[in-house]
Amino acid sequence: GIVLSALLASIPVVVLLVLLAFLHVRAYITALISLACAIGIAIVFYGMPTKLALAAAGNHTVLCRKRVLGNAHAL
Repeated sequence: GIVLSALLASIPVVVLLVLLAFLHVRAYITALISLACAIGIAIVFYGMPTKLALAAAGNHTVLCRKRVLGNAHAL
């Protein structure tokens, strides 16, 4: 149901917060672990095709990197 779906979708966020706040893992490593967790959940529990899940994650990563680097060069 919707509750299980919401709980599954919240797992990557919880992983991110636990790794950052309690285990003091570096931010970029935490982000990669959380991304891998989200991709795994999308593939295993939501039935998203692997190729599509990886393409979506790659697309988002490239867009965020361009946005961050673009802002850094604007300063």
